[in-house]
Amino acid sequence: MKHLFIQTDARGALFDLFSAIYDEEKAKAYAEKLIGTYGTLSRLLMIDTHTLEADIGREAALYLSLSLALACRRTTDRLKPSDTVTQSLLVRHFTALYASAGRECVYLVLMDEKERLISILRASVGAADGSSLLPRQVLELALRAGARSVILTHNHPGGDLTPSEADLKITAALEASLKTARIRFLGHYIFARGDFCLVGEQGAVGKAPLINQKEIR
Repeated sequence: MKHLFIQTDARGALFDLFSAIYDEEKAKAYAEKLIGTYGTLSRLLMIDTHTLEADIGREAALYLSLSLALACRRTTDRLKPSDTVTQSLLVRHFTALYASAGRECVYLVLMDEKERLISILRASVGAADGSSLLPRQVLELALRAGARSVILTHNHPGGDLTPSEADLKITAALEASLKTARIRFLGHYIFARGDFCLVGEQGAVGKAPLINQKEIR
């Protein structure tokens, strides 16, 4: 979601949004209240509607939540089956998808031999470890879909991007499992508060792209 406001001040972005339906004084008051309470847009996007109602009232809270939900849908809808998956599109998609997630959610991105999207599957809700995501299950899903390359993603709602020991273990286990079927494992992306890191081959952590960088226009 940070892509919505990356070029502008957070207060200004909220002011512009509220100015569409409220007068200048009220729009400014709402923007000041929200940023003063939650600090950043990334934090604000994680707050549920009922909590926002106590800050700015039911009407404004519903308007804000609906606006952000529609913006998120517009972003996630840009990655469609048969599209070539680039890191830019992948990060944009999951940054939006995870923006308001209060729990860890694990997704699999299944692609063909040319890294064109087949499907995105939610594999589990909860930590991306051996108890919730078994390598053999991922292999079965990949084979059933005819995938030739796979990416794993999950989020850290607490905001810390540092991969846990469980994150490193599942990355290594998935890579080994998929290799038996000659399916490429293109990395494990972890998202937190508008940022991401990539756990790649042999547990290397960074932001270097492992996938096709040709952009779709």
